[in-house]
Amino acid sequence: MIERLFAGRRHGSSVGAETLAGTTTFPTMAYIVFVDSAILAAAIVAKCALAP
Repeated sequence: MIERLFAGRRHGSSVGAETLAGTTTFPTMAYIVFVDSAILAAAIVAKCALAP
């Protein structure tokens, strides 16, 4: 069903390749969300500390 819906083989992919891509993308994006928010929070704290 998934193969028919997305036509992956016609585009040169497979269900296994797409599953692997999804399982690597999800943790990467989750890491970016947590690290980016920590960086932004540190930048706001530093900006507030410099404000008179």
